[in-house]
Amino acid sequence: MSADSDRALAVLRRHGHHSTSFQILEDGLRYWFGDDAVVAYLQVGRRRVVAGPPVCAPDQKGAVARAFLEDCGAARHRALFFCTDPDFAQVLARAGAPASWVQIGEQPEWVPAGYTLAGSVRRSLRAQVNRARNKGVEVGRVTPADLQGPVRGEIDAVLRRWLDARRMSVMRFMVDLQPFAHADERRYYLARHAGRAVGFLAAVPVYRRRGWFLEDVLRVPDAPNGTAEMLIERALADAHAAGDEFVTLGLAPLSGVDTAPGPHLWLRRCFRFSWEHLRPLYDFSGIRNFKARFRPDRWTAQYLVVSPPGIGFWDMHAVLRAFAGRGLAGFALDTAARWIRRGGIPVWVVGGLLVLATVLVWLVAVRG
Repeated sequence: MSADSDRALAVLRRHGHHSTSFQILEDGLRYWFGDDAVVAYLQVGRRRVVAGPPVCAPDQKGAVARAFLEDCGAARHRALFFCTDPDFAQVLARAGAPASWVQIGEQPEWVPAGYTLAGSVRRSLRAQVNRARNKGVEVGRVTPADLQGPVRGEIDAVLRRWLDARRMSVMRFMVDLQPFAHADERRYYLARHAGRAVGFLAAVPVYRRRGWFLEDVLRVPDAPNGTAEMLIERALADAHAAGDEFVTLGLAPLSGVDTAPGPHLWLRRCFRFSWEHLRPLYDFSGIRNFKARFRPDRWTAQYLVVSPPGIGFWDMHAVLRAFAGRGLAGFALDTAARWIRRGGIPVWVVGGLLVLATVLVWLVAVRG
């Protein structure tokens, strides 16, 4: 680990409250440090795309955010806080730093003490877990020490097969696949079937909430039905047994954005159009439905907050660039190549969908 990463982890252990806070430790992010505070971001042109809200004491969040925004202003940069709590825009307003905001999705959350597969509430989930168990799937806990032996090779094989099966190029910012970084802080689970690894789960801590974000939930294409459900159910059951207080599966992108109150109506309509029509590239509704299968105790809205106010084309372009990693053109070409290799829909259809996504972002600039 670098000195900055060590320093960020120390702050995180004291104050990490948001579900995505551990993701500030991803490779490639820059750090701005305050007094017992840290903000992690990716520089995209004149914009700083920030990984969640500032990590600091709760009563200091407004002051820390304002100091960071003053640093942005001195550099003539805009700040785009991606995936924040519902009240973060109000925190900024009270601190004298006005901002624009728009909902980007919802995340499911559980209180592990009340989690159980018994009863009628999770009957369909119980059936899926039993289906996998009856086919011989077994899920075991993996310790960080196990990663030094043959188990690491089994997990690597699952990662390779999962990556090869993806329809879309691998995204980076806040969703990069880095399951072995800071391994001692994580919980790991491996699913096996007929002596072969078929699924993997890595959970990261949410320190101040005594909880866990089930960050990576992966299964190989020919894994028995119910494998992913079995992995998650085991992680939730362990959280219950350990007395943990919070578990989440993370953001369901674009969930609930069409009915959410607030400004930027055209942007929210573009989000809804993407939800309904870009399924061949990214199955937004499928992800939401899968997470809902576990019957969370609540869904919490998540937001993109931009300061100074106003959300336009270049802001959305910066967010997309952050997730694309190596650039939008390279991301699009790799996605098209994946479809061709898999014998999927014709390349001109993939190209058309990618162009459509770009046009939607342009409409945001015109209408937003």
